[in-house]
Amino acid sequence: MESNHLNQLEDHYGRATLVKEIRIFSRLNHTTKSLWAIVVPNMEIFKKDNDTDIYGRVRWELENLQTTLPADQRLAGIVLTRGSLNGTEKRKNEISEMIQRYQNMPKTIAFNADEPMTFEEQEILKTDIARKIIKYVSTLTPRPVYLNSHWEIDLDIDSLGRVEIALRMEELFNIKITDELYYKATTVKELIDLVASLTPKWLDGKVSKPKGWGEILKQTPTGEISKDAQIRIKKRTVVLNWFAGGLLWLIFKICWSLKAEGVKNLPSKGPFIICPNHSSFLDGLFIYNNLPFKHQIHTNFFGYYNIFYHPSMKNNIKLARLVAIDNNLHLKESLQIANLLLANQKIACIFPEGMRSISDNIGPFYKGAAILAKELGVPIVPAFIHGSNQSWPRGSNKPRLCSVKVVFGRPFYADELASIGSNGVSGDIYEKITRGLRAEVIKLREGEVNKVEK
Repeated sequence: MESNHLNQLEDHYGRATLVKEIRIFSRLNHTTKSLWAIVVPNMEIFKKDNDTDIYGRVRWELENLQTTLPADQRLAGIVLTRGSLNGTEKRKNEISEMIQRYQNMPKTIAFNADEPMTFEEQEILKTDIARKIIKYVSTLTPRPVYLNSHWEIDLDIDSLGRVEIALRMEELFNIKITDELYYKATTVKELIDLVASLTPKWLDGKVSKPKGWGEILKQTPTGEISKDAQIRIKKRTVVLNWFAGGLLWLIFKICWSLKAEGVKNLPSKGPFIICPNHSSFLDGLFIYNNLPFKHQIHTNFFGYYNIFYHPSMKNNIKLARLVAIDNNLHLKESLQIANLLLANQKIACIFPEGMRSISDNIGPFYKGAAILAKELGVPIVPAFIHGSNQSWPRGSNKPRLCSVKVVFGRPFYADELASIGSNGVSGDIYEKITRGLRAEVIKLREGEVNKVEK
């Protein structure tokens, strides 16, 4: 009976365009039973779009599909893999063992460890380029590195990790890799082939020290989105913001009974970073309307590239001080712009979840804000928007009236957040800061307001 039920759910969730195969299983954790899914993504779509955020986009589609289902038919989490879920008996046994083995499910799992290599692949492994690349990549992940290993699915290396790899390749082999070329290399072998094609003669001597994020951030941003960053605010912009801000405040006060708590926790001036939860298209405006005007005029809002550069939004980018983040081709540039703004005493509002969550539950955080806080020594102010999800939930084509309250926590510096996020869990300093930040945002959701220490 349960098998038929799971098959029906697989048919429902299998409608997602980014899902090639899916298997749903019921998992007992202590006394709690939950549904999980193993997903084979449709990699052709991701390659066509030059999209590297595979886990995020698959999760987004599956969450949208489960809004019409009762709570007991919704997924507690997903795991990505490659190959096929309907292959040999050995493959099915591997999947069953994996389900039983993990107490805390990982985001991705690799089953390709023992696939036989072709003669061509064996020859590739003998080259100096392949040995150096595999040796370096092995320092970034605890997982075994093979030629066909995919960055995110097999090695759990995200977009920020890939930026570090690209820069290291340039130093290691004395080459220049464009972002457009690099993001087409989705596996270790494809990276080796790319480097080999750009390296007719490379130096095998002393290699320079790898660039850290501190050096990366200081580089001058270039490209389309860097033109929209505003260091100096024109008087006309200040006047327009004053009038528009007053009108928006009135609208939001009437329609959403908007109020705030903890505004005094905000530092008196920049630079600092505000990190709220994200469930609604209106979240940026909820934050903006609860900032003092002296902060409003210096706050820059970082958001999804495809939304900010939509025709309906593009003309307002400079007036609203919007900065686009593209997790694919322009991620490094987005962080460099944030560095430039913060270095000039500005304020950055960054939504660390990246995408809008499906409810008031807080999704995984990306590491961008953590990198900026650590390398620049600027504080982060966690925030939670109560009522965000009700104001404009995913799947709705228009906003809804409800009560909204923004709660600002006290400022935290990177080392303090890293201490909160350690808890004996492994990970680099940025991961620990990110975990600590997420924990503080969750506290604000639960009503624990941390006030500024006097």
